[in-house]
Amino acid sequence: MRFTMINIRRTVLSLAVLLLAIVPLALAQETYNSPSNLVNLVRLINTAEALHQRSSGRYVGLSDLSHELQQASQSYPSDLYKSLSFAPGTSLMPGCDIRLIVASDGNSYTLLVQEEKDAGVTFYTDERGLIYQASRLQ
Repeated sequence: MRFTMINIRRTVLSLAVLLLAIVPLALAQETYNSPSNLVNLVRLINTAEALHQRSSGRYVGLSDLSHELQQASQSYPSDLYKSLSFAPGTSLMPGCDIRLIVASDGNSYTLLVQEEKDAGVTFYTDERGLIYQASRLQ
């Protein structure tokens, strides 16, 4: 009987440790792409575009904004910006659909950002820097 109780305690303890490891990861993924984080991502890209436009006279796509994105992200205190991926060929923010469309002359851009798994809320901006929120029609 005692041997069984020890095994049960070990099993319960192992499950508790596993849950303590999994639950924060699940919650972090859930809040990572919260609407406020998506808006902050839009602000970051707007800032990076403005920095690039001031230095080169034109707006560019995400692949050409790496330096400006890193520079702009350092001015934001949020941990969100520290976890962005600036590596070529990777998504800037995993789980987000980011569409940056730049005019061929580089004088304007349109940016749409939404969560990939639930495209219920989309944020839109352009070179003017005003941010709009849109929702899917029901």
